[in-house]
Amino acid sequence: MTDTPMADPFVPEKPRDAMGSGGHTEHTAIVKAYAGAAADELPLGGYVALMAVFTGAFAILAAAARGRDRLRRVGLNDLALAGIAVHKLSRTITRDRVTAPLRVPFTHYAGTDGAGQVHDEPRGHGLQRALGSLLTCQYCTGPWLAMGVTAGLLFAPRVTRLASTVLS
Repeated sequence: MTDTPMADPFVPEKPRDAMGSGGHTEHTAIVKAYAGAAADELPLGGYVALMAVFTGAFAILAAAARGRDRLRRVGLNDLALAGIAVHKLSRTITRDRVTAPLRVPFTHYAGTDGAGQVHDEPRGHGLQRALGSLLTCQYCTGPWLAMGVTAGLLFAPRVTRLASTVLS
């Protein structure tokens, strides 16, 4: 019989990375527990970074608008125009052939998807893959563009209405 303590079979051991902190390994284990075999395709850390950037940008926009006394109610006409423009712009950025150069660093071509449209897939790992996911999903890109159009309506309403009219 040895003097080494036996591990409790009901308490999982915490894996340690090379630095001994266990942080990266624990994060990987959490992602694997959540996503299983698809864990490599799901860059949760990159998504967290994008959420932080979005939230920070929104906070800066709100603070700047409040500081310059630009917070005001958006009219129904502007809301409808902006909604249509955001839909069209998100579709253009995520699917059109002519905007492929914007997606190239983060995606790879997966085929055609109709007249003038392509189907791209995210590539890479971490933030690169998260950005690829953002740039290939019109529903994911929409809130970012909506924030930009809203900023335009607050700080440059005439130009924003013109650009939104063109997109509509």
